[in-house]
Amino acid sequence: MDVGAANLIVDKILKKPDEQLNVYDGRVTTAAFALTDTDHDLTIDRMEIIDGLISGRIKEEDGKLQPANRMTFNPPADDRQRGLAPRSWMQGVIVPGGDPAHPPAPVRIVGAGATVGAGQGAGSLSASQITGLAGKSFADVSAQVRTPEDAALFLGTNLSYDKDRLANQGVALSAMASDDVLKSGAGICRDQHALVRELLQNAGYEAVLLGYSGSDQSHAITAYRDKTSGEWGIVEYGTLYPASQLHAKSPEEALLMVRPTTMAISVFSDDGPSQKSHIKGIIYTPTSRVFEQFMGGPSPAAGTGVTVTNQAVSVTAASHNRRWQAGMQIVTDPRLPYLQGAVMVGAWRTFPDAGLRVGVGGGYVPKNTTLGIGNNTPNKHGEAFGFVAAEEFHPHMLHFGDIGGTGISVEAGSHTALQAVVGMGHEKVKDGGEANSGARKVDIEGYGTGLSSLKWSPTLTASRDFAVWGRGTPDTRLSLGYGAGLDVGLGAAYYASGGKGVLPINQYATTGLETRPTAWLGIAANGYVPITVATNDFAASPLARLSVTTPYGSLATTQGKTQASYDVTSGVNIGPFQVGAFASANHDRVSGQVDKRVGGQVSVANW
Repeated sequence: MDVGAANLIVDKILKKPDEQLNVYDGRVTTAAFALTDTDHDLTIDRMEIIDGLISGRIKEEDGKLQPANRMTFNPPADDRQRGLAPRSWMQGVIVPGGDPAHPPAPVRIVGAGATVGAGQGAGSLSASQITGLAGKSFADVSAQVRTPEDAALFLGTNLSYDKDRLANQGVALSAMASDDVLKSGAGICRDQHALVRELLQNAGYEAVLLGYSGSDQSHAITAYRDKTSGEWGIVEYGTLYPASQLHAKSPEEALLMVRPTTMAISVFSDDGPSQKSHIKGIIYTPTSRVFEQFMGGPSPAAGTGVTVTNQAVSVTAASHNRRWQAGMQIVTDPRLPYLQGAVMVGAWRTFPDAGLRVGVGGGYVPKNTTLGIGNNTPNKHGEAFGFVAAEEFHPHMLHFGDIGGTGISVEAGSHTALQAVVGMGHEKVKDGGEANSGARKVDIEGYGTGLSSLKWSPTLTASRDFAVWGRGTPDTRLSLGYGAGLDVGLGAAYYASGGKGVLPINQYATTGLETRPTAWLGIAANGYVPITVATNDFAASPLARLSVTTPYGSLATTQGKTQASYDVTSGVNIGPFQVGAFASANHDRVSGQVDKRVGGQVSVANW
């Protein structure tokens, strides 16, 4: 088919020249949609339809786009695509090292001159010197406490845990000023470890206060950077996880080595020993991403089938019109030993005309484990959870085409995702090794705060199409965009912990060039530059992405200072069936670790 004939068919199918079709549109079968959506953005536009017609992958019959052949090579969409919106390639990558199945034991610090037993280390100050600092000012204490060992010994000796403050804090989530902690001689976890941060910084160390939510647990610690090796260690009350033991390349990696069951990490502000600290950022961990992706529900393009990877086994089922979808996943990821064997199930209903989806589900984590505060002793106890999810996606909420006759189009889009999780855990003895009391309780501090979220991501994009390759039709698109990401949970924590002024949000700029030199070859180059970063839903440094798509397979790579990724897919459509294989690697250049993933899938486009 030539370009002229293809244009006539497209004019017949599309109601407007710049109209785009989604998988729910009655003018395209689901099998034809899969063959046409070469960039896997869950919509097909004029250029993609023309290329599909010219290449002979699709045909028009009775006003509907259908597969032209019973068997057609077709690389599948990324099976990690969940929910209504395309999977983001701009997300920050975190791949911690260490052995998550065997987290390290702490080193308990004793005073200089004391007998050092197994599992112990000595500070440079004696026990009597440490006790002599009780009730002293920050200036006096910081003049003497100059090492992580001494800071840990000071916490374990001179400060008590303020149970009354814990019981009566309400939603006041700030960390006390270090001066106030020293005056009172007591504080909860974030108060005491904010003091350690200030003491170590005063001694010339780089140090940060990190909070985290894990199974049945909400806690805070201090991460510090060793002056010699540049590696990171952890201070927790009177114990130490030395940098020489962890070999962590970032504070977040150090925390995840010690507490691999962590679901979300809170980053605190640092304004000096006389000021309170508030939450200013959130880091979502690999554990939380497993739950987040499943709760989003299957992609609209997903049919009924099975996907098997080295990280999970997934089964999806869809009604004929894909308004109803159900899914089940069994986690097998060796990087997440405490999630292995977890079973998740859910059902979702999509309202395509409204751009909305709702879902409900739950699951059971048989190897769910809480690691004891102060001793890191694992306490394994299975935990059930339930969730509700809702999502809106309007990529073309506002559209202005051919502005002023320039050919430039401007679109405003919106994507909102709500996920609410509740777990059923065990009542525990607070800060006493996390031992079970035997009583069951709703797990809010772990599963609730660690996995629940409400996020809104608006976008603004300007684009223009060009005819570059002499095919008589537009074949190249240049775009510039601005986007933002508002995490409502972070906003609530920011203000509840004493943050003032402008809410921390993600902001970024993008650029893109998509071109199709032939009907069977697509090339896309994209750029991303962060403006402000509040969560790792968006990378903290600039990224560049290059992808090449053919009917036989697709290749893509994303490159940045702190991360890189590589993806390859290949597949074939045989009637309504699609068989595909894929492999990917995410390289965390900070930790030096690589997350490798391989798998295959078999699905039915529609019955």
